[in-house]
Amino acid sequence: MSLRQRTFFLTSASDDRFIVCYDIADPKRLQNIAARIEKICMRIQRSVYYTEWNNIASLQKALSPAIDRIDPKSDDFRIYKISGKTYALHSAIDIDKPYIFI
Repeated sequence: MSLRQRTFFLTSASDDRFIVCYDIADPKRLQNIAARIEKICMRIQRSVYYTEWNNIASLQKALSPAIDRIDPKSDDFRIYKISGKTYALHSAIDIDKPYIFI
């Protein structure tokens, strides 16, 4: 699946699938963080992104330029692993064990 492809249907079940979301207090940092995340994740809402990645450690490393800009006092940044065999983002999904960076 191409990250630039704007589709709601997932094509791969082999990689781990993640939802990345945030709430950033400062508008300037918000734009910077959004631009960095959008390079490797597909935006599905304003501050919610989808990505397929090999594992959480490599995703965290890829997102580190964005995570490093997080202000732990005023911002919220989360990564949720999608579990189960859901293949469409418009369907209900189960999210287990969020990875929270605050």
